[in-house]
Amino acid sequence: MKVLMICTEKLPIPPVLGGAIQTYIAGVLPYLGKVHDITVLGINDPSLKDEETIDGIKYVRIPGKIFEIYREGVVSHVSSHSYDLIHIFNRPRLVLPVRQLAPEAKITLSMHNDMFNLEKIDPEEATAVLSHVSNIVTVSNYVGNVIRTLYPQADPKVRTIYSGVDSNRFLPGDHWKMQSIRKEIRKKNGLENKTVLLFAGRLSNNKGVDRLIRAFPDLAKKHKNLALVVVGSNWFSQNDVTDYVAYVRSQ
Repeated sequence: MKVLMICTEKLPIPPVLGGAIQTYIAGVLPYLGKVHDITVLGINDPSLKDEETIDGIKYVRIPGKIFEIYREGVVSHVSSHSYDLIHIFNRPRLVLPVRQLAPEAKITLSMHNDMFNLEKIDPEEATAVLSHVSNIVTVSNYVGNVIRTLYPQADPKVRTIYSGVDSNRFLPGDHWKMQSIRKEIRKKNGLENKTVLLFAGRLSNNKGVDRLIRAFPDLAKKHKNLALVVVGSNWFSQNDVTDYVAYVRSQ
């Protein structure tokens, strides 16, 4: 089967700058590439070639960052290529222009955020999008239920498939391969004999780490030897001190 995966316009793939969706796609490609002819369409980056084939996967990279510019590149590519399945990640507003140029292809939509909310997409366009996709895969029941609540007709097409974990890379702390690493990290950061709460994510208001920090003193009163570790930055592979980051650090 000839498959086109259309990534979002924010970050390149492979995930040289990070990104949940980019990491998700990179994680499944070694398995899907064994049985399908896959092309991945994403944004360009100075560290990556505009076109290349790696381990049988073809990568095509076009200008992005701004949705309208990226959409033009997507349309240009789809207009000159034929696919059996087109898998669009987290951008329902790409469905209609893609469908116009690929009337016979099956379209699957993979949803990672609330991109069907009313401020993200006009209800009339959303209704048309839902009529043209075969399946809607969501990373959580929450994301799927938001779509169902707004558009009940989507229910038969929505299915939750949780993101996987590379069990060769991410091992429990008590695993024999991890015990020495765990001990070294704890000692280096003064976390020996501590119960550690870990926040790993973007330092932005919608992620809410400032609320966690403000709640921590009350938690520490109830639980002895508690420590909070915050890992993240204001954006993927960037460490600028925004007003919010400065606010978090001041807590």
